[in-house]
Amino acid sequence: MLALGKPLILKRLERECATYEASLEELESAASLPTAEDLLDVFDRVRAGLTSELNDRDVGPSAGTFFCYWPGRSLSTGEAELASRGYFDVMDRPPLANWLEAVARPMASHKQEFEVAILVWVPEADFERAQSGRRACGTESLALLSEVSTRLADQLQPLHRDAGEMG
Repeated sequence: MLALGKPLILKRLERECATYEASLEELESAASLPTAEDLLDVFDRVRAGLTSELNDRDVGPSAGTFFCYWPGRSLSTGEAELASRGYFDVMDRPPLANWLEAVARPMASHKQEFEVAILVWVPEADFERAQSGRRACGTESLALLSEVSTRLADQLQPLHRDAGEMG
């Protein structure tokens, strides 16, 4: 969540992360935890490099909400992109700059297989756009974290609250 609410950082970070399109396509076609973690490691390094250039006054948490995004579920129809006025892309992906962590859970039908989700921070200023896109997404590739796991949402609530007080 560090500096994620700062528009200039978001734009620069998004440009840097977009250079990994081949890895993003791999994640979409065969979502796996190792691929997601590799991408997130790259995004974290880019984010750390950009935020190290800033003054302390420019860096800090921003208020917002946690969403989950499931790579590979999108039909690439663009409903979420249109409804969110560009917050999500045609693949239902949230801005890459806001991807925080990859999580996996066993699939109900196959205990040996896992589905991968990306935990995403949605800044308060973008929440309504993101919520509109989530509602329009018919593939269930987007959800509020609280809809997916109340336990994890409760554990992360202090981060959400602290960011709101500091942002």
